[in-house]
Amino acid sequence: MNDRIRLSDLTDDQLDALYDRVAELETETAKLAEQLADASGDLAEARDHNDATCEAVAARDQAQTALDATYRERAHLVAHLAALHPSHIGHTDPNLPDWAVVTIETPAGQMTWHIAERDMDLFTRVQPTNRICRGWDGHTTDEKYQRMRDLTKAAPSLLSLEVVADQQAEHIKQLTAQLTKSEQGRRNLRGLLEHHRDQGSLGILRTTRTRLARALKACARYRAEITEQAARALVQAHRREIDALTAQAQQAEATITRLRRSRRTWADHARRLCDRALTAEAANARVRAELNALDAETHRLNPVALAGRRDAVARIRAALDQPTTTPEPQP
Repeated sequence: MNDRIRLSDLTDDQLDALYDRVAELETETAKLAEQLADASGDLAEARDHNDATCEAVAARDQAQTALDATYRERAHLVAHLAALHPSHIGHTDPNLPDWAVVTIETPAGQMTWHIAERDMDLFTRVQPTNRICRGWDGHTTDEKYQRMRDLTKAAPSLLSLEVVADQQAEHIKQLTAQLTKSEQGRRNLRGLLEHHRDQGSLGILRTTRTRLARALKACARYRAEITEQAARALVQAHRREIDALTAQAQQAEATITRLRRSRRTWADHARRLCDRALTAEAANARVRAELNALDAETHRLNPVALAGRRDAVARIRAALDQPTTTPEPQP
């Protein structure tokens, strides 16, 4: 028995009702198509955001690696500075218990830096902090680098340590030769003094004594000059090294600041991308829920209208399930 309804069997009222229902279904289908287009756009945008999030995570990891390398470079410089002045290291900051604090006592004042655990191998020659060591004097970061500038302000731009050492060694050789001549002259004068004393020549004795006193003063001046030149060379060499370390430390601090700002920017962008992706997924879920409700609604529908609705729902679902081609993100 064939239960299919023929068009000739329908009355005019039934045809009008059927056409009205078809018009309603077409309107609903158009609305669903618009929602599907919006959902597809949101899904494509969410996929783009997901790709951007992956790139942001990779950039964040790269920035963290660069930040660790910068901290390592700064730790080398601070370790060298700690070797030049009295210093001690220990976990003395309760706000950052995982970071050690190296404290360096310089003529310009106290300076401190936080040192990561992975860089502690550079400070094996620095004594551990104990209860007799001087604690943090309350200086800020700006005060610390002002002390660094004060420490290096008087240091002139000089030659390398090897050149200075060679020059000072040559100068010391010259002064030593002059001192040797003076010592020989003093011995000669003493011999002459003894000779004239034996001969009883009082006038010559006084003259010889005067010359001997002058020679002794010259020897004292030469010795003082040698000592002063050696001390000056040592101080200048240390000041030159501190100047270079200060410049490198300031560059390292500037690089660390830039990397921290970049990392915060990438993290904020990644959070925004995740939020938009979740919104798109929620919109897609709502569209599918509406389709399921429409597919389940069969009350008071004749077979033709029901078949038309199910066909429209199937096409919309196929469109939702169809993969969306998204453009590659621009570099």
